[in-house]
Amino acid sequence: MPTSIEQDATPPDSTDIWELARYVEEHPMDHERRWQLAKKMYMAWEYRHALEHLQVLHNEWDERQNVVRYLAATYYRLGRYAESIKELESAIARWPQEIGLREQLARVLEVAGKRQEASSVWGEVANIQPDHPTANSAIRRLQSKPERTPQEDLGLTDSDSGIDLTVGVVCRECGAQNSAEEQRCWQCNAPISQQSSTIRRRPKQQEAPVSSGPSIETLVTLTGIAGVIIAGVCVYLSVMLMLKDRTAFGSYGFRTVWDLYEYGLGRTRLALGAGLYLGWPLALWAGMRFTRSPLKVPPAFITLSGLALAGLSFLCTWLPPNSLPLAFFLPLALSAVIVIAALGLTARQAFGVWAIQAMLVTALVPAVLAGAERLQLGTFYNPLVEIPRVIQYVQGRSPILDTGIYQIPGNTLPIKQQVTWNSTGSDWLDARGGRTFFKIVSNSPPPQMRFEIKDESGTRLYENVRGDDWTTEFPIEPGKRYEILVYGAENFPVSLECAGLMRPDFVK
Repeated sequence: MPTSIEQDATPPDSTDIWELARYVEEHPMDHERRWQLAKKMYMAWEYRHALEHLQVLHNEWDERQNVVRYLAATYYRLGRYAESIKELESAIARWPQEIGLREQLARVLEVAGKRQEASSVWGEVANIQPDHPTANSAIRRLQSKPERTPQEDLGLTDSDSGIDLTVGVVCRECGAQNSAEEQRCWQCNAPISQQSSTIRRRPKQQEAPVSSGPSIETLVTLTGIAGVIIAGVCVYLSVMLMLKDRTAFGSYGFRTVWDLYEYGLGRTRLALGAGLYLGWPLALWAGMRFTRSPLKVPPAFITLSGLALAGLSFLCTWLPPNSLPLAFFLPLALSAVIVIAALGLTARQAFGVWAIQAMLVTALVPAVLAGAERLQLGTFYNPLVEIPRVIQYVQGRSPILDTGIYQIPGNTLPIKQQVTWNSTGSDWLDARGGRTFFKIVSNSPPPQMRFEIKDESGTRLYENVRGDDWTTEFPIEPGKRYEILVYGAENFPVSLECAGLMRPDFVK
């Protein structure tokens, strides 16, 4: 007859458990080590974690009686009696002559308040083994009227099942309560005849009820659903960003930094989203590894949390201008809640994990932006220098006076004007916003109207004006003097405008 449950002499310290957990995470097909980890988790009262590994073994490993015994016992410890009963009944169908399975089933039925069913199971034990030392006495006890009231019968104690049904003997090996007449533990089969009836109390850190708050399985599911929803919205907005109507851009160019953000940085923003999706989960894992924090949640929860935070940050990049800082601060604040509340770490470990992932993400964002712009512009612009300059430029503009559209002096042909455009203060913004648009508006175009731009080297742009609302563009260099010419039929009324991020100075 196989032993019911293999036991460790004493619960191992948590360091051994979590080192083994890391190994199992890296070698998921090593079922022998997972089985060893599940038993250690069980003996350390980490029943939720033990259950996860036992369920994997039950589904993927060859059917083994001891795995089923531990799985049923773990359900029992978590107060999930119906599932414990179901597993034991299935195991009895598989091993009908195994007395230990029936003994365990009878005990769970009794704890669940099903005294008659428990008595019937003890009857089956007596039929299989007529000389069983406790079956008949257990039947008599269960069939007799309980001396205590149901409320007293269910008095909560510090036993690891949470329920003290009778005054009995507590097993030193696994902590299960046994009836006084039993010679071996109903759960682990260890001898109990000489053991103390004093209930072994759990350490203080284990006293939190396992049923408080949502289970980790629920958190993983909710995090995954939230991540999928956010990712779907991000994909939709990304497609719309690349397909966005650029009519306004073609007519007026980048008049403000927000125009540039909406119409000119689509590829850079998509690169940022990809970088966040790749980097944020890695940042969380780096925080866990660097602080040597124990992995007390499924690995998928950390990865899904990182993906959800990345998606939320990317989604916030579509917020209005004044709300854009939320793209950085909101996900970091939410990550603090996740690390502190859901990972089961000490305060010091939680702060370390959060701080490391915050620093890595903070470094990731400008690195991705600089790399994406380097590929598109061919020049590296230091984001630590350019971002403050762009912010200073935005704060220095007046939304009323600095509309980005400037009227070039002159109302009739010919128009001749020397112009110097002022730098925005940011080399990157000058490069991005240097594309200045010129627009000629007239009631009807005269024949052979021409537009020309010159600098010290000669003519840089020469085009025929066609239509009564004509637009062209030219890459202006800040600080350089240009001459703008529009000529055709003399005294013909026209209006000439330029639009861009750089403010022009007209030389008289």
